[in-house]
Amino acid sequence: YIEMTYNSIEDSTTSFCHILEDQVEVKRENGKGFLKYLRICESKICLPIFKRRKIDNWYTGIQALESALELENQLTKLLLDLRTTATANNEYDVLCFMGKHLDEQEDNTNHL
Repeated sequence: YIEMTYNSIEDSTTSFCHILEDQVEVKRENGKGFLKYLRICESKICLPIFKRRKIDNWYTGIQALESALELENQLTKLLLDLRTTATANNEYDVLCFMGKHLDEQEDNTNHL
């Protein structure tokens, strides 16, 4: 999101940059919260790898938002897979924790 924010220069005066900047903070805080939760549970942390997008310039805010939406959809799939695994293993604490994040993820995706 940081790269998208500052590479969609022509739309820098519109709300696109502000939306993407907000997402930077939301994702950072959610990530920190999730890692803290895993540490409390004494879980092994194996994070997925998100490869850098092959776009050097998101010429417009719309292109940046479309890329952000694609990333959100990937994250939603990962969270749903985690919920499925937690359900199969009767991990009720994880399911409670995930419920809040899945709701927030849905809101973020709809916002984009």
